[in-house]
Amino acid sequence: MRRYPEVEFVVGDAVKELPGCDGGYDVILAIDITQHIVLDDALADIIHNVMDVTAENGVFAFTTWNEANARSSRYEKSRSLKFYRSFFYPPRWTLSPPVTFRDKYLVTATKNSQEG
Repeated sequence: MRRYPEVEFVVGDAVKELPGCDGGYDVILAIDITQHIVLDDALADIIHNVMDVTAENGVFAFTTWNEANARSSRYEKSRSLKFYRSFFYPPRWTLSPPVTFRDKYLVTATKNSQEG
């Protein structure tokens, strides 16, 4: 028996085109993932893929290093919130203030409805 039978969970590879669904996804999670994509162009492609499949009023939740724990290496890259704001900007998107989440920040980007 599934714990949440009314919810469909889909696992996808954001580097490739994400599988679409009617109306897009209501919630997309990238927890402890984006810092491991060290190439800015590759992360930009992933963000664009996510933006394309997020439903109206849907949410993309992701984590990024907070300043106290920022680090970069061959397999991790710290990025400021300014990097993410360059993609998720009003009026189409609303970026939440960062919330402390373990050694990172949790941020949500909400895709605003285009209805006027």
